[in-house]
Amino acid sequence: MASLYPPGYIDALPSPVMIGITMSLPLYGVTIAQTAYYFRSFLADPIYVRGVIGLLFLIDTAHTVCMVKSISDWFLTELFGPIVPPIFAVSMSLAYTTIWIVQCGYAARLWFLSGKNYFITLLVLALSFGQFGGGLGQAILTIGVQNSNVAHSSASFAVAGRFELICSLACDLVITGAMVYYLKNTGGNSGIRRTADVVNKIVVYAISVGLLTSIGTALNIAFWLGMPDNFDFLILHLVLSKLSFNSLLVMLNARLKLREQLYSDAPIELSSGKGTSRA
Repeated sequence: MASLYPPGYIDALPSPVMIGITMSLPLYGVTIAQTAYYFRSFLADPIYVRGVIGLLFLIDTAHTVCMVKSISDWFLTELFGPIVPPIFAVSMSLAYTTIWIVQCGYAARLWFLSGKNYFITLLVLALSFGQFGGGLGQAILTIGVQNSNVAHSSASFAVAGRFELICSLACDLVITGAMVYYLKNTGGNSGIRRTADVVNKIVVYAISVGLLTSIGTALNIAFWLGMPDNFDFLILHLVLSKLSFNSLLVMLNARLKLREQLYSDAPIELSSGKGTSRA
């Protein structure tokens, strides 16, 4: 079957797509487990928060179904030719939608955490909408031409793709930096040792999940710019939305363990410049 394709074609397009889906499907399994844990453990969360998580799970499920269906159609019907099934572009749109909703959720969190700071909140929202707009532009162009080679070589596709990735990376970095800053300033300097320890752990979680998505996006940019003649960037594209959703679930689900630590029966330690005392 390889003889049906030009030299290097299999490595340039079908291989990255299959690798990306192979990495993405196990992450969807993690998403199912984390979502189930969230809905079992946090029944008291506001209805709008639980609604957003439910919506994200439905979108992520639809994204997974569209990926599998598109690869089935692409392989069985087109034998991985350059004609892209429209449902693959739909899966692209769903991925960008997931990332957009997650970033907007962090913007809402920063709004309250920062004491309603308009600048940082609007900056995150602007970058998030930039990511969403650039991503939708790519999906629309892909549907319009339905040819991977034509789309990838299009100047409009390149501009939309770079704009989406740069906005997404900048948004993740701003969110991570702002959350660390406001958490340290609002709770990290507490005189109660236990509270300070909990805040420090939240900061570690924020840095960890923020770096995870940021590194993934940065690698995607590197693939996009460093290897313009192939589709290796699709490997990261197919997993980034699931990394983004799972990072949000990790932050939410970590609260149970942190609450147990905060409200444990151990003596409360009051920190001071000279040491600690127990109450």
